[in-house]
Order: sequence, then structure tokens, then C-alpha cells
Amino acid sequence: MNKIKAVIKIAAIGVGIAAVIDRIRLHKKVVDLEERTYDIGRCHNDFCLLQERYNRSTDEQIESIQDEIGSVYEHIEKLVDMQEVKCKYADQCEELDCYYEEYAEKVERELKDKDKQEDGR
Repeated sequence: MNKIKAVIKIAAIGVGIAAVIDRIRLHKKVVDLEERTYDIGRCHNDFCLLQERYNRSTDEQIESIQDEIGSVYEHIEKLVDMQEVKCKYADQCEELDCYYEEYAEKVERELKDKDKQEDGR
């Protein structure tokens, strides 16, 4: 009986020591996972800040490109208007590709009249 009691005591002590060792390992794993989670969170925050800066930069570039496209369309409209005026006065002009030099006043009046007509509609 004493042997059985001794074996049971030794087994209980062994199981207790194994449980303590297992808890220590689990605690180390938890601490390691918490550190990794913290590092991943910090990297994620850095990535979000970097992406936000990149998005702002891209938005500014897109706005600049949109403004430039609008400006190009305005210039095209003016050139079309000037071409229409050139065609009206082409017989009076000495140069075939003179759009605006000699007849600048006529062109300006014509464009103003055209704008007034469009506004009046």
C-alpha cells in the first residue's frame, strides 16, 4: 500500500509539474502572439498612413489633369470659333492662315455677338 501511495504521490507531483511547465509555455506563446499582434497593428497603421498620403497625392494629380483637360477643351472651342471667323473673312485676308492678326477687332466683335446670341437663347 505504501508503494501505491508513493507512486500516486509521485505521479500527482509529476502531473502537477507538467501542468505548470505547460502553463509557462502557453504564457510565453501568448506573450509572443501579443507582441506580434502589436507589431502587425503598428505596420498596418503605418501602411494606412502611407496609403492615405498616396491617395491625397493621386487625387491632387487627378484634379490637376482634369483642370488641364478643361483648359484644353476651352482652347479647342476658341480655336473653332476663330476658324469660323477666319472662314468669314478669308477673302479679305492676304494670308491663308491668318486667324486673328489683321482683323482682330472684327473677330472680337463677331465672337461677342455670337456669345450674346448664345446667352440670349
